[in-house]
Amino acid sequence: MGKIHGLVVSKETGKPISNLQVAFFDSNAAPGTVLRSLEENDKRSPQERWALFGTSLGSVLTDEAGGFALDFTPAGQGGGGVREHVLLVVFAPDDVGSVDRPFPLPPEKRILYMSSLPKFEHGQQACLIRLLPAQLEKFGLAPAGSPPTSEPAHDPSSKTYADVLERAFVFKESLKTLVKPRLQAQVANVAATKIAAKKKFANLSAIPAENRNHPQLLTDPSKLYEMMQKTVAAGIAKHAAAPSSLQLSLSADEVKTLGLKTSERGMVSGQVKASTLSVFLSARNGGVDLVSKRPSNVDPAKLLADHAPSTTKAPPSTDAPPTSRHRRKS
Repeated sequence: MGKIHGLVVSKETGKPISNLQVAFFDSNAAPGTVLRSLEENDKRSPQERWALFGTSLGSVLTDEAGGFALDFTPAGQGGGGVREHVLLVVFAPDDVGSVDRPFPLPPEKRILYMSSLPKFEHGQQACLIRLLPAQLEKFGLAPAGSPPTSEPAHDPSSKTYADVLERAFVFKESLKTLVKPRLQAQVANVAATKIAAKKKFANLSAIPAENRNHPQLLTDPSKLYEMMQKTVAAGIAKHAAAPSSLQLSLSADEVKTLGLKTSERGMVSGQVKASTLSVFLSARNGGVDLVSKRPSNVDPAKLLADHAPSTTKAPPSTDAPPTSRHRRKS
């Protein structure tokens, strides 16, 4: 006696599938030839369709573990001769098509798996059959151990779309896992480059090299007020220590108005009060203003006389040199 046994499971989950019909046929035709014959002769009677599979050697149902086993007498014992092909065919259940059509689909429409087995007369043969998720979905088959559901069957197209989305999510997660080490390495390299650049350019400054150690260079913003006081004090001290002079271009009348004397050689001498000089210059320049403007037409001598203490006005001289240079040292 020969024995054939095997398992039928889901290719996606590996879970067993029970209550599937596993049939064996002694046939002279290959699986592809059988399918083509079934498709080309779809108007034949059920008996004629079954005849295309060959002579039935028996059939069994898969158990809860998805297993099946069949003992049969090899061809040649009891007559019949040795057949060229032995077909193993797995069929979906004989489900009723509808209320109005209470009969199952023809056998060729329920084929889940078909394969030729090698010829043998003694011993055992084993096979593992894995069915695609689309096949299980098409016939509403659930692997053993799947939780029962009372929900109505979903439209196959919606389930297909859901499977596509699920595969997309799985692809994204797998891609993240695969590229994560490379991305982490790149981020680490960028961080190391930044640290090295920051260390190398730590002393980079736009301030000229000769001024980087200047005592008035502000390096701490919190000490701004202290630095301002220090800078002002240094400026005042520098100004007080430096000699000061003022150069004026005066006419002969202006020299006399200020109470200065002119020698025969044209040298101007004498002293002028700072307040008097300030009033004179302000009047001649049109007043103190930070905005540039045209000189005033007011007579400086008249303004000086109005602000000066009571003194005798010197008559203007017409024979004095037109201009003179005067340097006042303070």
